[in-house]
Amino acid sequence: MNKFERQGRPLSNQQTLSETLANEPTVVPTDIPDISDAPPIAPPAPLTPVEVRTILMSLMLTMFLAALDQTIVATALPTIGRQFGDVSSLSWVITAYLLASTAVAPVFGTLSDIYGRRATIVTSLSLFIVGSILCALAPSMTILIIARGLQGLGGGGILP
Repeated sequence: MNKFERQGRPLSNQQTLSETLANEPTVVPTDIPDISDAPPIAPPAPLTPVEVRTILMSLMLTMFLAALDQTIVATALPTIGRQFGDVSSLSWVITAYLLASTAVAPVFGTLSDIYGRRATIVTSLSLFIVGSILCALAPSMTILIIARGLQGLGGGGILP
C-alpha cells in the first residue's frame, strides 16, 4: 500500500475504477475547436526606435508642463490680484494646485497599477487640460482657485 491510499477497510459502497467506467456511457466529443481560433503564442513585435523616441519625448513634454505649472503662476500673481481685485486670497492660487497634486499622486500611482499606465495618463492629461481651460476662462478668484485645484488633480496624475 502506498502512502496515498486510504488505510483501513474499504467501504462497502466504494466501487473500483473499472466498475465506475463500465457503468458510464462513453461520450465522444463532436465539437473540436479549430486551432486557428487560438491566440498567437509569439509575443508582440518590439517597438521601433522611432516609436520609443516619440513616446519618450511626449511623456517628457507633459511632465515638463506639469512641473512648470506648479511655479510659473508665481510671476503672474500681482497681475492676477489686480485683475480680480482680491489680493488676500492670492496664495490659494498656488496652494490649491500643490495640495491637489500632492494628495492624488499616490492615488494615481495605484490606479495606474490597476487600470494601466495609458488610461491613467490620458485621464490625468484630460483633467489637466480642462483645468487649464477653466483657469483661462475664470471670471473670479474663487473660480480660478477651484480650476487650479482641478488642474492640480491632473498634474498630480501626470508626474507619478
